[in-house]
Amino acid sequence: MSLSTVALGQLGLRKFFRFLLDEEEITIDPTAKVKRVKFRNKPQPVYSTEEETEILKACKSVGCNGVRNRAIITVFSIQV
Repeated sequence: MSLSTVALGQLGLRKFFRFLLDEEEITIDPTAKVKRVKFRNKPQPVYSTEEETEILKACKSVGCNGVRNRAIITVFSIQV
């Protein structure tokens, strides 16, 4: 399994056992002493301005699909 999968599993178990503690179903959290797995997310690659322009040129401006595709690409290419 990937590290992110293991980390998400650990997080789910921790929340579940904390819920059981809050509900007084258990008296000790068995995950309290378990060391958490650390992982890094890789950032998604970003298109350059030239690549965005080429993608927009490839979209046909006529027809419902063309207008929709152009709108989607334009919205997603806005950099915050």
